[in-house]
Amino acid sequence: MKDFIEYFIDYITIEKDASPRTIHKYRADLTRFQDYLKINLGLPGLNNIKLGHIRSYLYHLKESYSYRSSSLANKINIIKHFF
Repeated sequence: MKDFIEYFIDYITIEKDASPRTIHKYRADLTRFQDYLKINLGLPGLNNIKLGHIRSYLYHLKESYSYRSSSLANKINIIKHFF
């Protein structure tokens, strides 16, 4: 999945002319998502990711870090753009 994240970062950098701040945010959030999938759910790649896995991750963020709805919406948006 890490390679796909870097391909995606290259895409938003070149094609979408994303700002350095946006690139940093996307990379950090997607890497955190990847780590959660690998450590907590045992999912090494993209092929097995289902909607329930994404919901589990968002629930984890809300419960563990007390993110507000607007912060979770930003994270959802990043994941949607990635897929």
